[in-house]
Amino acid sequence: MVLCQTQTLKLPGYIKSKLSCILKGGGVSLQPPESEHSGTHNETIFGLSFVLITKNMIEKTLGDKKYYELTEDECRKLITLGDEAMKNTYPKSGKGYAVALMTKAGNIYTGASYLSDTETLTMHSEATALAHAAIHGEKDIVAITGPNCHICKQLIYESSLRSGIDVVVVFEEDNQIKQIPISKMMPYPWPEKLQDEKTD
Repeated sequence: MVLCQTQTLKLPGYIKSKLSCILKGGGVSLQPPESEHSGTHNETIFGLSFVLITKNMIEKTLGDKKYYELTEDECRKLITLGDEAMKNTYPKSGKGYAVALMTKAGNIYTGASYLSDTETLTMHSEATALAHAAIHGEKDIVAITGPNCHICKQLIYESSLRSGIDVVVVFEEDNQIKQIPISKMMPYPWPEKLQDEKTD
């Protein structure tokens, strides 16, 4: 799959439109279902399929960190896609956990838990979702559905530490959508700052 970065293009009817383009080749669609979310519009021009992404998230600051506040529609879309991803849990569909995350580019990736009989090798849904996004070249995560276990909070926090974006955890409580920055869930975080990357 080739997922292009958002760019400015001149196209019929869309002058200087912001596009996130998904290439199609060999008669096989290269667009992952996870990237289809509210605020998108499909357009085919010269044999290429484009997806116009309308990002409504608002950049804000919390102390010395930036975070992105999502609209209620974006939050509900994340929650819905996370729920739908339960069908992908392994080995039994519907048994385990699933999440959805949104990247700074506005794309959505899902993750599902992958159980191992050893238990220690079991992959949590947050880990598979983060890996799913990274595999597609996206490492700037702005939001992920919750609630999350403490192991996964650590993983989300480390992602936040590296990207400089305070990832918001999105969940529904008492029929209300809540968005809580991961830093608020880590009162005594470790590490407090990035350690030197290992070179060996």
